[in-house]
Amino acid sequence: MVVTDEFDLVISLYRRSGSGPAEGVEHHYLNIPDGMLLPADAVRCAELASIAAAAVGAGRRTLIRCQAGYNRSGLVAALTLIRLGHTAGEAIALIQAKRSPYALFNGHFVNHLLNEGDPAPAADLTRTPKE
Repeated sequence: MVVTDEFDLVISLYRRSGSGPAEGVEHHYLNIPDGMLLPADAVRCAELASIAAAAVGAGRRTLIRCQAGYNRSGLVAALTLIRLGHTAGEAIALIQAKRSPYALFNGHFVNHLLNEGDPAPAADLTRTPKE
């Protein structure tokens, strides 16, 4: 998805030249594979979810995106929904209902959401990680 300034916050889990966002838009990037989730990546995804949840809570227009919009963005979106009060099961169901029944088909990500928990503390909403 190519964006300019339609959003106040963009979290990218895939990078393509020329896809934005515009200069001045808060942008966070994390390159993770659509496969096994490494512990450091799980922590960083949880940190990005904290940033997204704080932005949504403040009424900021927020985009979480990846290459196809199914798994990596689904993982961070689900973690964000959990931060906003949903259970993991509710978050997964909501993403599949609103995006596609094929969203979050990565079993490693679903297992992480349902069984392994969230490695970042929920109170860590003000930390601004480096891009």
